[in-house]
Order: sequence, then C-alpha cells, then structure tokens
Amino acid sequence: GWNDTSASSGGSMVFDANGYAVDGKYWVGSYSPGVSSAAWRYVGDVTAYARWTPNEYTVTLDANGGSVSGAPFVTVQVTYGANASQAGASRTVSRPGYVFAGWYDTSASSGGNMVFDVNGYAVDGRYWNGAYSPGVSSAVWRHAGGVTAYARWTPNAYTVTLDANGGNVSGEPFVSIPVMSGRNMSQAGAMRTAVRIGYTLVGWYDTNASSGGNMVFDVNGYAVDGAYWDGAYSPGVSTAAWKYVGDVTAYARWVVDLH
Repeated sequence: GWNDTSASSGGSMVFDANGYAVDGKYWVGSYSPGVSSAAWRYVGDVTAYARWTPNEYTVTLDANGGSVSGAPFVTVQVTYGANASQAGASRTVSRPGYVFAGWYDTSASSGGNMVFDVNGYAVDGRYWNGAYSPGVSSAVWRHAGGVTAYARWTPNAYTVTLDANGGNVSGEPFVSIPVMSGRNMSQAGAMRTAVRIGYTLVGWYDTNASSGGNMVFDVNGYAVDGAYWDGAYSPGVSTAAWKYVGDVTAYARWVVDLH
C-alpha cells in the first residue's frame, strides 16, 4: 500500500494496495478492501510512499549425479533484496570419483553462471549483488525469479596398469593407461599387443591368479561392463565409462597352448 513514511514498517496508511482511501489519519469514512467512501480529513499535504514486500523465490540445488545433504536435490528459499548469501554453505555435497566445483545454472560441464561457489557462498553476478570473495559473501538476491543450481563436477583421474603377468604388453612387462571417472575410454586396452610364448591371452583381470576376479578388459582390450566400467558391452564393441573410484592393476590371464 501507500504509507506516510518511506520506512519498511510503521507510519499511517494513506491508500491500500489497490489505491483505495483508508479510514484513519488522513481519511474518514467507510472502508473495506476494494470499497471506500472515505473523505479527506487531514489539514495539509502529505507524501504517500509505496511500501513494498519483497517476493520470495526458490533455489533448487540439483546434485547432478551426486548427492546434496544425502538427497538428489534440496530447495533453498531466498527473498528478493535480502542476504541469503550462505544459503548453500551448510550443504554436504558428494559424488564418488569426482571433485565438486560449485553450483551453476546449467547442468553442462562448462559455461553458465555460478550461483554458489564450491563452499556454498553466493557469488556476485547474475543472481546475487554484493561483496564476494571465496569464503565471504554479503550478496543479496537480485534475480526476479527462482533458479535451479546444478552441482558441477570435475572427474578424478586414475591409472589402470596392464601387467603382462609373465608375458609382455607392447614390448614391456607392464604399461599404464590413464582413465577418468565417467569418461568413455572403453578401448584403452585395444591397441596393446600382449604376447607370451606358449600361451594364449584370455583377457585382463584384477587378480594375477589363473581364475576368479573381475575382468577389466576382454581378450581384444575392450572395457567390460562390471566392477570397473559401466555401459554397453559386447565382444569387440564397448561404450563403457570408468566407474571405479581408484586405480587398478589388470593382469593378463593366460592359458597354455596345446600342441
């Protein structure tokens, strides 16, 4: 409505939110919201200031493949023009195999606008306005609407060591292959030539025993869906992505040639 003070509270109402005269200090007569027959009673002029109530909006924190406070997403209420700059700071964010890189308004791995930094503090920019430095923020909400802020993740890098287990691989007793969480490197072993005189390769396993364990690459070097990889696989074809949180040694498994 319209009040005789520019403050956010107190004073006397002159007109209601719809512009109708309100019985009181300045008007006298019948009044109810939307209906008024009040007459001017005040001896003098007055300035009536618009009084505003800031809108409330919802910021949804989407963990984007991880978890936030143990859930796939949580919501945070913000008020236009109000300081809620640490609204994301008390949230625990995790995703095995990845490092958290902040909250953005796109689920893509790059681009977009940062909403909260890696510690959950509001970042001056499209959505917030005010002083910001890592770990300190006094920014207020400036966006006229809600937003979904997606966790951005940087995949961890790991090493798969191919151990020829008595033979050789690409002319060496072992070679190392870099892999990254969630990345398709399913043919990483396919270019490796494994040889052991008097033996035939049957695949690469996470144990150097002659049986048991989990297959890492098949006999042709293709990633096998299972303990270490996740995705479509059939012999000679694989689109699997690395899912294991850690390094692994994959041992060549051999069977004796029969003559």
